[in-house]
Amino acid sequence: MSQQSESLREAEREEGARLFLRARETGSDRDCRELEQWVAEDPERRMLLRDLDYIWDGVGSLENEPQVMQWRDDIESVSGSGRGRTYLALAASLLLAVAFGSVSLLMSHREAETAQLMATSIGERTEATLEDGSTILLDSASEVAVEYSRDVRQVRLLRGQAWFRVAHNPDRPFQVVADGEEIRALGTEFNVAVERAGPTVSLIKGRVLVSHLENREAFFGLRDRTVKLPVATLEAGQQLSYNSESQPRIRTFDPAAVSAWKKGRIIFEDLPLDKAIAIVNRYSRRSVELDPQLPPIRMTGVFNAGDGLAFARTAATYLPNARLTINEKSIVIQKD
Repeated sequence: MSQQSESLREAEREEGARLFLRARETGSDRDCRELEQWVAEDPERRMLLRDLDYIWDGVGSLENEPQVMQWRDDIESVSGSGRGRTYLALAASLLLAVAFGSVSLLMSHREAETAQLMATSIGERTEATLEDGSTILLDSASEVAVEYSRDVRQVRLLRGQAWFRVAHNPDRPFQVVADGEEIRALGTEFNVAVERAGPTVSLIKGRVLVSHLENREAFFGLRDRTVKLPVATLEAGQQLSYNSESQPRIRTFDPAAVSAWKKGRIIFEDLPLDKAIAIVNRYSRRSVELDPQLPPIRMTGVFNAGDGLAFARTAATYLPNARLTINEKSIVIQKD
């Protein structure tokens, strides 16, 4: 809690908390203007508003603390004609008590440990067991940031592809964030790959909830906040991917094809050539490049990961008037 907001008189803080709660609850122009006018009268009041806005987002994580449970019971027991004002007064007291008396408790709930980074170079794979028993198998040229807190187990897939086997713990959800999407799992095994249009999620066992993470301006523009917009709930055997317009698509998939990379292979099933090349280049230091003058085709086949030359030779046989130009850094499929 900032020193400026602590210097405000108790009655002034309570008034600010009541105005804040009313504006948050109703969202009406009148209530918002009233709060804005109150804040404009004293710079220290804006500091209080910042603190209340921060605490508001974290109160939910304290819902099982004894003191918070007692305050909540008091609020819910209010009835009769005076309920509106009494409700606001009690709710404001709760908010201020948390803000001024329980900041360390709140931070212990919200503060994540320092992110643990894991990365692989081209042609490398690695497996790690996390503190809760969950495992991550990281594909070639991939990177994750593991951020575990008291309440949430979060892994950010920064690039590439990873296979997750999640230890069951419904009280501490496991979620993977990849390219603006959140995959939330409970006792699940699944694969996530970061693709050009968006992540591809392939569910092997269990269930996952996929949500789109959208940044929105926070209350009174004090801080940005992230809103979760549900996209789909996947069952075992379903795969979610995105098309070029970033629209989600759900379909069944071949688990052997999705897991082939774990054995050093790549399996393509009627995949556009440019997308197949992007995947092949994840495993080879000598990149495969495609002449844009060549017509689009689709690839089907099984290839050894890292053997870009064999892939390029196969692709060239399906393209009219195509030849390969090979040097130390690239293999170019170009028009003859």
